[in-house]
Amino acid sequence: AMASAAEANGRDPIYAEAMADANVDLPEYGAPEGEYLTLGPTEALEVGYAEGIVNHRTELLQELGLSDAQIVEAEITGAEKVARFLTNGVVVSILLSIA
Repeated sequence: AMASAAEANGRDPIYAEAMADANVDLPEYGAPEGEYLTLGPTEALEVGYAEGIVNHRTELLQELGLSDAQIVEAEITGAEKVARFLTNGVVVSILLSIA
């Protein structure tokens, strides 16, 4: 599946396979057989898995031609924090064992 997705997006499938299968040998990228591949930004750019590297959101927007875009930052409400807490796996387990 990873290789197919990579090919569909014009990417070399060997890197996608190495990210999902530890048996793929890519020692030149620090992923010898038995280890999964992880790529830093420079490596991802080098192998065609990144189209660029930016340091800040405004730089990204400029690269995408969206310099005038309005940025809206959403903050988590108190109710959302409570909901996240109550649906945490550990909390759910404790609540279920009490009930």
